[in-house]
Amino acid sequence: MSVLSAVAYSKPAVLRRLILTPEINEAGIYGFEFYIRGKPWVVDIDNMFMFDGQDLKYAKVHNDVIWPALFEKAMAKILGGYEKIENLS
Repeated sequence: MSVLSAVAYSKPAVLRRLILTPEINEAGIYGFEFYIRGKPWVVDIDNMFMFDGQDLKYAKVHNDVIWPALFEKAMAKILGGYEKIENLS
């Protein structure tokens, strides 16, 4: 996910276009739009995460910024699980 951080820092508008629900909402449902093979895929996820003790099991959150964990969850949903993301690196 370090690539995600680099893109967020250098080209934040690119990531903003992917996040369809940019504001924290009461329902805890967030939408993302990815382009796979040139076609748009809209993915809806909730804000429920797996924990390892006090920490998130996968994406790490710094300064209470939640979007990296949401983004990673959306990617995991598309790919078929968090372990598929780990296999990409």
